[in-house]
Amino acid sequence: MNLRLKILLGIVIVLLIGGGTLTMLNEEHPSFLGFQTTKQKQITYLREHEKEMEDYIKSEYPTVESVQFDWNSVEVGQEGNGTPQGGGWLIKIKGKFNNIENTDFTLAFGLDTKNSIPSMKRLGLIQQLYILRNGYWDLYE
Repeated sequence: MNLRLKILLGIVIVLLIGGGTLTMLNEEHPSFLGFQTTKQKQITYLREHEKEMEDYIKSEYPTVESVQFDWNSVEVGQEGNGTPQGGGWLIKIKGKFNNIENTDFTLAFGLDTKNSIPSMKRLGLIQQLYILRNGYWDLYE
């Protein structure tokens, strides 16, 4: 292999490794490269409003003392309403409460489009709070 080819191959390898590393860092720390995907921006908004989201749940369920959001559960999807075009877009997040492992809820925000940033004005529980008791999911009271 001649020297030019070895140098070129070395540069390509360095660029591939560096690009992969930067991509991985940006996924773990979205502001690392100064840009975020739409989903990262949506999650950033939710994280910035985590206290308000927790307060909303506590206002609906006064016996809830703490809320633990599952940030890996965040997803955007179309809500169904029985029509072919669907009923609109939602961003949903699941979680647990009162530091009890066997609890569950789903909080959602209505979105104008799949890529919209959520608004606290469009917040709601789409699944009531549940707790696992004797092998069955019961409504939490």
